[in-house]
Amino acid sequence: MTRSAPHLLTALLLALTTAACTDHGAAPQRAAADAGAPPAGGEWTLELAAELGEKLGGVTLADLDPDVPGDELAVLGSSGRVWSLAWSDDAWVVTELAHLPGEGIVVVGGELDGRPGDELVVGGMASGGEDDGGEGSLRLLSRGDDGWSVRELQRSPALVHGACLLDWDADGQLDVAAAGFAQQLVLASRGADDWSVRVLGELPAAAKSLVPWQGGVALALTDGQVLGAAPADGGCAFRSIDRALAGRARLASAGEQLLIASDDGSLILTGDAGPRELHHSSDKLRGAALADLLPGSSGLEAATVGYDGRVLLLTDLEHEPLTSVLHTDGDRLHHLASGSLRAKGDGMFLVAVGYSGRVIVLRAPGG
Repeated sequence: MTRSAPHLLTALLLALTTAACTDHGAAPQRAAADAGAPPAGGEWTLELAAELGEKLGGVTLADLDPDVPGDELAVLGSSGRVWSLAWSDDAWVVTELAHLPGEGIVVVGGELDGRPGDELVVGGMASGGEDDGGEGSLRLLSRGDDGWSVRELQRSPALVHGACLLDWDADGQLDVAAAGFAQQLVLASRGADDWSVRVLGELPAAAKSLVPWQGGVALALTDGQVLGAAPADGGCAFRSIDRALAGRARLASAGEQLLIASDDGSLILTGDAGPRELHHSSDKLRGAALADLLPGSSGLEAATVGYDGRVLLLTDLEHEPLTSVLHTDGDRLHHLASGSLRAKGDGMFLVAVGYSGRVIVLRAPGG
């Protein structure tokens, strides 16, 4: 990637802000495809997939349409809307799946009911916005013959800010782990007849993110701690992974490694050698991805986004990391997801969302 590429990509996106739109009704709306510059060398290809007109709190990649190979995007809006974005016939198709009474902050997708396709789990507010206060909610969105249905798995005393899927009980079925401002780690499990929810343990501070890690979960807390939680004697055992003065905001995991994005702008990678700072931004970080984003290179790559609006890629993590700015948005970015989108072609993708309402899709070179 050339150093000038970020400026070119930013100008391209700003020129496309009127190229995508969506209808908030039930019928899908096609958004015009990006007509930007073709990929060259090590440059990433950028698209504005949609401009949804409100702050976007969460995004994930999941198999939302089992009749079509590969994953689609699920995006959360501050109004409580949940959208899917699918690439079809050279355009992004934006469909509203649900309109929740409360703002959604985190969304994860996976196979939870044995039927084709993935379900979505959304954590956020029971009603109203993130800053309104009040109860939180953990909801399950399922696809049926008549569209998507919504079921509340747990009503929390406060905002649910983090969730992930893992097989906590080692019974071959995914469970939902969630945490937030109620300072509790909870687990929702599907039994033979219904879902059950139990509190695994109390937390010393609010949680903003959790990911599967080492047979349990890792949690990012607002008091600067990163905790590990794992099954133990029918309950849950906690241990400290890392501690800092600044609050922790987002996590990503790959094998034994954890990527930690923090309020003070630090991006930390933990591993066998202990925690190591990869990058330090001037503003809060609000995204973390750790994966083999460039299959032609050795090792993993990291990516992050933050309140400075930048999408950052970090390569050569085992030595002196090289940081590249893939894009700078016009407002704060709030979440980042990574994965493959078969309908868009081979290779890995990064998807960033935030306060501008734009869904930004970045495709790795060579895809």
